Amino acid sequence: MVYAHSNLGDHNFGAAPHTWPMMGKTLPYWLDKQSNAQVTLLGNPILWWVATGSINIFLCLMCYSLMRKQRHCKDMFIGKGSSAV
Repeated sequence: MVYAHSNLGDHNFGAAPHTWPMMGKTLPYWLDKQSNAQVTLLGNPILWWVATGSINIFLCLMCYSLMRKQRHCKDMFIGKGSSAV
């Protein structure tokens, strides 16, 4: 599959991966030759940024938790009388 796609060139509707978060280009599905009518695919920027922010917050909390665990901080009360599993 890599060999089959290695000879493909750029095209007018291509977008580099580093431009995806800004959603500057749309993907046209249908263009009318007589008028300017078109059907395009446009990502949902609100969904994109909420998901990206959620992943970043999760990764930050995970790093914080791992650092606390590595430093042997006993702030997670797991034991007798605790409802945590």
